[in-house]
Amino acid sequence: MRSVSFDVFETVIQRSVWPPAAVYTCVGIELQKAGLLYCQPSEFAKIREKAESEAFDKYGPFYNLERIYSFLPDSVLNAKNESNLFCSFEAEVELRLANPVPEVIKVIKKHRNILHNISFVSDTYHDESTIKRLLEKVGAYHIGDKIFVSNTFGVFKRKGRLFKKLSSGLNESKI
Repeated sequence: MRSVSFDVFETVIQRSVWPPAAVYTCVGIELQKAGLLYCQPSEFAKIREKAESEAFDKYGPFYNLERIYSFLPDSVLNAKNESNLFCSFEAEVELRLANPVPEVIKVIKKHRNILHNISFVSDTYHDESTIKRLLEKVGAYHIGDKIFVSNTFGVFKRKGRLFKKLSSGLNESKI
């Protein structure tokens, strides 16, 4: 059986804000509404972006949302040791902002109808379950589809290594 893979962000899913880092301001607004933020959402966005850069520098392709939040200073968030809570806030905001790219959804359905294996790949700090929820929301994911995220495998798509993991995971030489 043939396999077809799709990138997730800006291919299958478009966020309703641009640039992608604008998500962090939206997260800040939600944290502020919940009384969990000590600064303005715009300031949180800058600090969150810096924390991502620091987590990436330290962990490379293994950086993830929990590790990113561990780099936020205590002076920013009104809760100690609650990284799961903050990760959940960010995942929910991402879910709310996710929209399908209709043309790509049609292509995915076409390949699924001719019995191709469908895989999704992403260089991301989100975990596989969050990516699955996003793909389900936009109508792209079905049971049996595979998801490959960089932080799970510790390799990046942009360097070709995640595609090697995809290929070996599917026992396919061509994807």
